Amino acid sequence: MTAKAKMANGNAFAGKYTGAQSEVIAGSGATLALADGTTLLDFSSSLFGYGHQAVLTSVAAQMNVLPQSTRMFLNHPLANLVTRLAEVLPGDLSVTYPCNSAGEAVEGALKLALGHQRRSGRSTFVAASGSDHGHTAGAAAVSSVRSVADLETGAPFRTRFVRFGDLAALHRAASDHRPAGIVVEPIATGQGLAIPGVEYLTGVREVCERVGALLIVNETATGLGATGNLLACDRSDVVPDIVILGSALGGGVLPVGAYVTTEAINDRVYGHCGPWMHGSATGGNPLACASAVAALDVIIRDDVARQCAAHGATIAARLVALADRFPDLILDSAGAGHLAAVHWRSAAIAATVSAVARREGLLLHSGRFATSWTGLRAPLIATTGEIDAGLEILEEAAEHTRQKAAS
Repeated sequence: MTAKAKMANGNAFAGKYTGAQSEVIAGSGATLALADGTTLLDFSSSLFGYGHQAVLTSVAAQMNVLPQSTRMFLNHPLANLVTRLAEVLPGDLSVTYPCNSAGEAVEGALKLALGHQRRSGRSTFVAASGSDHGHTAGAAAVSSVRSVADLETGAPFRTRFVRFGDLAALHRAASDHRPAGIVVEPIATGQGLAIPGVEYLTGVREVCERVGALLIVNETATGLGATGNLLACDRSDVVPDIVILGSALGGGVLPVGAYVTTEAINDRVYGHCGPWMHGSATGGNPLACASAVAALDVIIRDDVARQCAAHGATIAARLVALADRFPDLILDSAGAGHLAAVHWRSAAIAATVSAVARREGLLLHSGRFATSWTGLRAPLIATTGEIDAGLEILEEAAEHTRQKAAS
């Protein structure tokens, strides 16, 4: 690796957000092995996890048969993926657009919503603040993780933001602007972790129906079992018009994203051709689909959602105890399954805790915009032992931070 490439790869990417400069050479479960001989628990990535044998075996078998394929023909892993998603997702969600990332899935979902409203001429979205939908043009335009004035996305639509959880404000904005769609995370992950009551998504659905907007729910961070339900919106018994999946969908082996919608919505925009007219040269390739199908099989067979719920109860209790032990450091905490966050009293405290935890073998999710928060986003297949070990390191990091402040 050249010096120039090393600087671009290390400093501008990994090092900028995590302080991690070591090279990763292997992974298993939630544990990464580094080139310097140390290991690191990854509680940062919200992924499926590393090195699951069933996923690796499926991908290896597909690699030897047909890793890539022309989009002019259906391939067996793609057929399996869209069928499997239709089986496990709620309601009439049955038409899948598989692609290469959650960001690409967001773009496709926004395009679908605009197409659905083509006759009405609606070209505005309403979105909740505190959510991070991605960094591509459309995804960034419906994210509110920094001031709107800073966003120069080039997206061909306008977005009206309302405070996450504020149904009255959402209703006013939707009534005033008649959006093509309302875009939300079921749990806002862009600035710490905001967990609404079960009535919130029900209210959002009612607003959508009242104004004729599509409900677009981004489950990239929260879906596929992470919060204790297959989808976080299941907690409210709400079925979106479009749901976005990513991160864990690739099984920790290949990047896979997807949006899933109803046949009625898809047919209104793309006819009976399916969403392929949206276009992607490599999305839905056989290798990625084999990885996603294997990941879904593991998630359903092993009841990963139940495991995440059980781990989540432990995480929540330990974070409450941590806040009681360190009231001088911690303002609050929040959690749902494997998604949790700690709100520290200052950005400096958060940075110190993250740095100490990293040194001791735990990689936390550092807030890029809400810098006084640190997130715990253990992979879906993290073991009970890995969860306990990560929490112990966090507790030690908090103690070290207190002692440093006192010295």
